[in-house]
Amino acid sequence: MATHPVSRALITSGVVLALTTLTLGGCGRDGATAVSPANRSARLAMSGSWPNEPAGLTVLSDEAFDGLNENGWQGADRDVTNGSGLSVFQDASAPVSPPNVLQFKYAAGFPGGVEPGVEWYDLAAPVKETYFAFWWKPSKPWQTHMASGVNKMAFLLTKCDCADIYIMMFNTDSTDSTYTVQAETEIPTTGDVRRLPPNVAATPVTLGAWHLIEWYVKYSTTANGSDGIASWWLDGVLQGNYTDLRTPNDAGLYEYQLAPTWGGTGETKGEQDFYWYDHAHISVTPASRWPNEPAGFSVVTDEPFDALNENGWQGQQRDVINGSGLSLLPDQPAPFSPPNVLQFRYANGFPGGDTPGVEFYDLPAPTKETYFAFWWKPSDPWQNEVSSGANKMAYLMTMCNCADINIIMFNAGTGYTVQVQTEFPGDGRRLAPNVTATPVTLGTWHLIEWYVKYSTTNSSGDGITQWWLDGVLQGNYTDLHTPSDAGFYEYQLAPTWGGGGATKTETDFYWYDHAHVSQRP
Repeated sequence: MATHPVSRALITSGVVLALTTLTLGGCGRDGATAVSPANRSARLAMSGSWPNEPAGLTVLSDEAFDGLNENGWQGADRDVTNGSGLSVFQDASAPVSPPNVLQFKYAAGFPGGVEPGVEWYDLAAPVKETYFAFWWKPSKPWQTHMASGVNKMAFLLTKCDCADIYIMMFNTDSTDSTYTVQAETEIPTTGDVRRLPPNVAATPVTLGAWHLIEWYVKYSTTANGSDGIASWWLDGVLQGNYTDLRTPNDAGLYEYQLAPTWGGTGETKGEQDFYWYDHAHISVTPASRWPNEPAGFSVVTDEPFDALNENGWQGQQRDVINGSGLSLLPDQPAPFSPPNVLQFRYANGFPGGDTPGVEFYDLPAPTKETYFAFWWKPSDPWQNEVSSGANKMAYLMTMCNCADINIIMFNAGTGYTVQVQTEFPGDGRRLAPNVTATPVTLGTWHLIEWYVKYSTTNSSGDGITQWWLDGVLQGNYTDLHTPSDAGFYEYQLAPTWGGGGATKTETDFYWYDHAHVSQRP
């Protein structure tokens, strides 16, 4: 079985930018094998277009690779044995955006099972349908990995970090004579771990020539279903079309990697080889940025937080001990509406049971059914309030001012999950995840979605709350006893830290980027 792709946590920090002059028409091992005029004309006729991109997809990235770190792409060396590594290289024969291309160099002695470097692109929000295309060239000669026949090109990583799917140049007879483009699924949570050989056409790869790789992947329609899709094309010709993928129960794909791992362990390169990439193109289904918003709801507010007081939202300081408080902070990587985000600062000495500030929105008329979503990030590290385990994020306030419901980051000593607390007359309890308990990753932006519906009467016990973390349903409760009043009237980002009796011994933060509120008309 193929090895898992590189973890960025293991990437070495050194990055070399090398601009090496190419001598056209030569076949030097650090340059490019010349492409015949006829082949070049055919490929240039396709360049600048992506012939099998599905209609209706939204383009997220169209990258020329004039640098390793630009336009959301990031690059780093991985294994630099004997001068191996990742660099930018000049190749005037590049088919789309010459002269710069990515060069992955495998020096003689390079070990199997790793890659010279990785170039990756992260999405702000995961997707479940995508098209990933790029121009790619393997050097001639090329030494295959004899034991596995695997020479990987690119990966798609899933949000759960428990699975991926990759595309590769595969050698069917381990003799360096015949290469085709194949895919492999590595989804152990569903048992879908297999190589996908071409089942439509098996066009041979020409070493030393530029090829257009197109790749389409779509999640199965239900969690752990078996109707996911993987299709891929070589130079415009469909190679494989599989419609039985069993994708994981997570929010979707979030990272694209050019991480050309060479086979598995136990072998080393006996020659110097290369992979080159010219241009990459990514598009996705134009899904709602609020994926679980109920159909038919009317938007009340969609707020980017460019100010503490705007568009009906109001901000107030609450506990400003030792410099704690609420402020506006520029954060260019904010996932939805950069650069401005809300920052709640909990300084060393901040007391439990308080909040640094509150950002709130009042409705003109109360509602009994609502959806409240926002992007949120807790700092890393974060000091838990041990006595309660509760680190609140947001509130819904009822019209009677006698009750509320709040959503929290909770820790009972085994890690953080997102939970809900009811504080209604006769219904005060903590609601743990009863569908999926996705761990919260500190220091990372998360999409929080929260739906609440009043009970029919204050004694009927049929009120509803549901909440999602990064698109994955965490809890679904249908037995709430809500108060006998007109409904919810105020939305609060008021991140209270636990209960009383504790103080912060470090400085921590909550950040919020964008808030979205809708309700049943």
